[in-house]
Order: sequence, then structure tokens, then C-alpha cells
Amino acid sequence: MDNLRGQKQSELNKAIEQTKNLKNGEYIIGAPYFVGKLENYSRDLCVNEKTKEIARSPYILTSIDLEMNPGKYEIIQVGACVGNLYTGEILAKESCIVKIKTPLHDYDEPDKRLCDITKLTGIKQEMVDIGMSLFEAYEIIRKIHDDIYTLNGKQVRPFRNPLTWGGGDSLELLNELNTKRSLKDKLLKRNIINKDFYCFGRRWIDVKTLFQTYMIDNEKYGQGGLSRSLLKMGLTFKGKKHDALDDAINTFYMRHQLFKLVQENRSITKPLKVK
Repeated sequence: MDNLRGQKQSELNKAIEQTKNLKNGEYIIGAPYFVGKLENYSRDLCVNEKTKEIARSPYILTSIDLEMNPGKYEIIQVGACVGNLYTGEILAKESCIVKIKTPLHDYDEPDKRLCDITKLTGIKQEMVDIGMSLFEAYEIIRKIHDDIYTLNGKQVRPFRNPLTWGGGDSLELLNELNTKRSLKDKLLKRNIINKDFYCFGRRWIDVKTLFQTYMIDNEKYGQGGLSRSLLKMGLTFKGKKHDALDDAINTFYMRHQLFKLVQENRSITKPLKVK
């Protein structure tokens, strides 16, 4: 056990040695550990005096969404936004089209039940052909997630775990990143991103479950997709349905609306008026 612990510590020291010239939050693809400074949580949403790290706030949230190529089930679009839970303001947003080797709609066993992904999302083959790698998309999303924002006059960073509609998108992203790791990493049986230091952490905040729980508590019917659920909360879907960025933004709007209702201690008796 001591030998194993020593080996792990040696690997960690080596990874840290590689990071001396990196900015805070950066990492090296292929390293067995996240490299860069580790985040610390703080109840008072300010700089941690011991580590001088800017804390993550539960009131600045990153919302993410994925669009997948059905059949082969690969990520073809990643969308994310960062929003202020108090004001509902979108502070940053990114949308990335991901290049995949498998053509759209090219299935081993064509299934009529599978949707027309181009018709559903507007993503065409030529867009995927010139898309970026999944690692590049992750880096772009990670940067807005690890960026610094202002909340009530204090500098904070978004809460570690992301908002999702239905859950699992952040885990799907992590799994596909590790599936597409390099041959060298596979031979070394090494993950590209360790779960402990993946930028979105081990968990996520499922806004659909929060919405359904709220509706049940108010003796209302809470089934339905994101667009229909927004209507039940007095909101309308903004943008294009099944666009990863627009879905992520509207998921954040749903979370913001639920937050306002809880703050106001109001129950749903009739559709709320959009202010």
C-alpha cells in the first residue's frame, strides 16, 4: 500500500512540475491528474484567505447541453452558458460544433425510430466536417466555466456542478473525452481527465427534476419537455429547440424562475406573467 501511495504521489509531483508555467485552471491533455490550482469552496463567497483562491458561488451557474448523432451516439454539439441566478442575466455563452468520423445518419442498422438529426437540430454534414475536436470544445466550455465573474461586488467563479435538463450531459461529455483519448493513454490505461478534477466535478444539478418536484409539491402536473415545462412556469422558449446553446440557456432560465418562486414563497395557481 505504501509503495502504491508513493507511486501515486510521484505521478502527482511530476504532473505538478509540468504546470509551473500554466495559468490557473489550465491542464495538460493526457496528464493523469488535473494540473493547475485546485478550487476551494467558501461559504462567504470571497477569496479563501489560506489559499488565495477565488471561491465558487452557487449563485453563478454554468448550464450545459449536448446534441448527439443518433445511432452511433456521438457528441456533435456542445452548448454552455454562465448565468447569474439572482438576476437571470447570461454572463457568457459558447456553442461548439464537434467533428466526428462517422457521417450523420450512417447507422449499422437503420432504424426508422431514429430522428432526422439535421431536421431536428439544424446541424448539417458540412458543419460537422469542419467542426472542432471534442477536446477543443471542452477547453472552450471549460474556460467560461472557470472564468471569474462579479457577484454583489465580489469576484467569484461558477459553481462546480453544472445545470442540465434531465441530467447526465456532463457525465456523457467526460466519458466521451476518455473514450477518445490517445493511443498512448489507452496503452497506459490512463484517463485524460480524472473524475475528481474534471471541471464539472462528479455530479450535476438536474433542473428537470427540480421542476417536477416543485410541480408535485404544488399539486400540478409536471411532465413534458423543456419548452412545454417553461410554458407551465409562465415562460416561453427563446431561440431554436434542440440547439445545444439555446437549450442550455433556457435550462438556466428555468432554474432562475424556480429560484425566484422559492424566494418569493409563491405557489402556482395560474400561469405566471412574464415580466
